[in-house]
Amino acid sequence: EKAYWLGFIAADGCIFERKDNASVKLNIHERDELHLEKLRTFLKGNMPIKHIIQNDGFSNNTPMVRIDFNSVEMVEDFKKHGVPPRKSLILKPPLINEQFYLPYILGYFDGDGSIFETGNEFGINIEGTKEILEWINSLLHISSSLEQRKVSDKNNYYIRCGGLKKSYSIMKQLYDSCTTHLDRKYEKFLKLQSRLSQ
Repeated sequence: EKAYWLGFIAADGCIFERKDNASVKLNIHERDELHLEKLRTFLKGNMPIKHIIQNDGFSNNTPMVRIDFNSVEMVEDFKKHGVPPRKSLILKPPLINEQFYLPYILGYFDGDGSIFETGNEFGINIEGTKEILEWINSLLHISSSLEQRKVSDKNNYYIRCGGLKKSYSIMKQLYDSCTTHLDRKYEKFLKLQSRLSQ
C-alpha cells in the first residue's frame, strides 16, 4: 500500500520545500474525494480535505479537492524513494524493492493513466516522462513505442495500447498486486472484465 501511494503522489502530487518547512500536496477532481479520504486514513491523519476551484494548468473552473501534509520527514521519504520537488519533467523510476513495482505502477496509473472505451474497444493510456514510461513499458509491454504529447513539451510522453485482451491482461496484473485503487477506474476495469466474459 505504501508503494501504491508513492506512485499515486509521484503522478498527481506536488512536493514543496522551503527554508523552514516542507509539504506534500495533492489536488484531484472532487468526484474522487473518497480517494483522498483513503489516503488520509492510511496515514492516520486528521488534516482537512479542502474544496477549491482550480483555474491553472489544464483546468478551467474545475472543482477539486486538496489535502496538504506538512512534514519534513514525509518529504525526505519521498525524495529518498525517487519523488523529487518539481518532478513533472524529471521523474525517474522509483527507488524501491522490485517486489513493489506493480503496486507503484497501479498508483501511478490511477494518477496519470486512463482506461478508455471507443465503441466496442477498450484501451489504456499512461502519461509521464520518457524515463518513467520506458521503465513501465519494460515491465508491462504496453506499447512498442512512446509518443511525445507535444513537440514543445520537452519530456512529456504517453504510451497507449488497445484491445480487450491486452488491456485486461495488463490491468489485471496491476489490480492483483494491491487492494488499494481509485474506484472510478476500477469500475472501468470491471466493465472490461465483464465484456471479455460475454
